[in-house]
Amino acid sequence: MNGSDKAARGVPTPPFSSASPRMGPSEEPQFDSHPWRKNLVVLTISLFFVAVGFSQLIPFLPLFLASDLGLRNSPHLHFWSGAIYSVSFFSSFLMAPVWGALADRMGRKLMVLRSGFGMAVTNTLMAFVHTPGELFVLRFLNGFISGIVPASVSLMAVSAPRERVGWALGVLQSGSVAGTIVGPALGGLLAEHFGYRTLFLLTGASLFAVSLLALFGVSDVRTPPPPAREKGGRAGSILLRPDLVVLFLTNFLVQFAFVAIYPLLSLFVAELVGSDFGASFWAGVVMGLTALANMVAAPVLGRATDRLGARRVLVGSLVLAAMALFPHAFVRGVASLLALRVVLGVALGGISPSLNAVLRLRAPEGFESRTFGYATSAANLGNFLGPLFGGAVADVSSLRTVFPLSAALLLANAFVLEKLYPRLEEGQGKGLSQRGDGSGGENPPPS
Repeated sequence: MNGSDKAARGVPTPPFSSASPRMGPSEEPQFDSHPWRKNLVVLTISLFFVAVGFSQLIPFLPLFLASDLGLRNSPHLHFWSGAIYSVSFFSSFLMAPVWGALADRMGRKLMVLRSGFGMAVTNTLMAFVHTPGELFVLRFLNGFISGIVPASVSLMAVSAPRERVGWALGVLQSGSVAGTIVGPALGGLLAEHFGYRTLFLLTGASLFAVSLLALFGVSDVRTPPPPAREKGGRAGSILLRPDLVVLFLTNFLVQFAFVAIYPLLSLFVAELVGSDFGASFWAGVVMGLTALANMVAAPVLGRATDRLGARRVLVGSLVLAAMALFPHAFVRGVASLLALRVVLGVALGGISPSLNAVLRLRAPEGFESRTFGYATSAANLGNFLGPLFGGAVADVSSLRTVFPLSAALLLANAFVLEKLYPRLEEGQGKGLSQRGDGSGGENPPPS
């Protein structure tokens, strides 16, 4: 999911609106002749292994600090665990717009390769650290050069035919989510037999391998650059567009709401189980089942995005997620929690493809990746601040209080998208076509 990286593509006024001027033959991307299906297969496989690598690492960072870096009995273990987890999101928050701008100018495939090979180096070096400070610096650098997921999503969004974008992004998300299902179990098994440092080496190797796969297996798509006179003004005006700011805020709130809960979920499961014994197992089942539901739902809801409209699916998914989160505060057993997590996973499967599809339609032409760089930056800020919010609320009140507060944030976001966002679209003079505005207009059947 999540962590939840997001990206997609768009166009000027807007790209696929019936009111948009049609591109000339030399300018319009020729999707029919472009091997977009090959891109989809290669990028889905790549993101699966990227997700396996990261999800087999992150849950065990505190244990690595305790066992290998000498913090087992240190009062600073929790501080270093939180700092090392969060710092990569902070540096990624700073750099995502920069990498997005470079992707628009130099190509999205190049950003996939830059991030993949770069993170292969930083993760390999993590296997040789001796102090928490060294690991902190490498995690900062890892976030600094990250971006393989948003670059891949952006590349896929401009590769796929317009009537297949939602489905393609759903498939891409399913590959990533499948990796998050496999990663923790694989990481625990490998760490038990070969040590935590082996996980860093394997993650570095997998990143290097998928980067090679992308190098030889992915074809880039270049969108027409904007006129020279527009470059400065259009790039600078992205953050002044209310419709885009609302979408960036949605990216932020979705990550904020779900990551606020994520670090506390294992403690919540332990509370339901009644002891620490068995809590780790059930926490893994809860997280895995959520990811499985997400993986299954993403292509289905991605296709619904193409047929029913991206905004309609996005609003419905946000409401469903809020309805699933709120009852978490009242569950008394693991079985009821599992049922709610399945519903939540389905909702998550609809949020990402539909949000990316709306962003694709709203981004100014020639500034697609830059726009999605800002969106990714907003998501990373949510990843950074969410755990701080969740921990503070749990300390002041209780674990259960976090769930209704997160649900309220998602409902408020859904209300804005449903009631206020259409007015913002009209204010930009860029009304969306039926295919993208969520109005429910039918798309042509997928080819």
